Amino acid sequence: LPVATALGRIMTGVGTLAFGELRGERILVPYSTQLQEDEHSCFSDTTHLDHRHDLIGIRNIWFGTYQSSNGTLDVIGTGLKAVADTADAALSTQITARLDALLVDLQSATLNPFDQAIQGLDTTPGRTTLSLILQGLSDFNDKFSALAADMGVNITTN
Repeated sequence: LPVATALGRIMTGVGTLAFGELRGERILVPYSTQLQEDEHSCFSDTTHLDHRHDLIGIRNIWFGTYQSSNGTLDVIGTGLKAVADTADAALSTQITARLDALLVDLQSATLNPFDQAIQGLDTTPGRTTLSLILQGLSDFNDKFSALAADMGVNITTN
């Protein structure tokens, strides 16, 4: 594939997972409805882990690394960050900071169990954390889309 096409597909995948899936379907829907049946893993108490690992997958693509569960670094390659650094270093740094902050938020104990985190008033600890995550994923999407535009890459849903 031409580099721009391949990069567009990679960035489309990251953007779709981060915004459409993780933010939209997996967090916003159960946050809005407060229904356990709308959470990603409604038959187990692993939804908070599913969300965290979705973000870890995004970070793996960003950094070009994959670390196995036993702590050994299995893959090191060129990630999107290396490409982004050449296109817009400042924006790349902002995206990295946003991903780091999201990972911290997704590790919050207030999200476990997720079916309890979505309940109650917006001021409860779980919902407050989820609101921060939703805002963070929106911010990531804005920055990631701007990066794609700076790079001349077309992010598409086709």
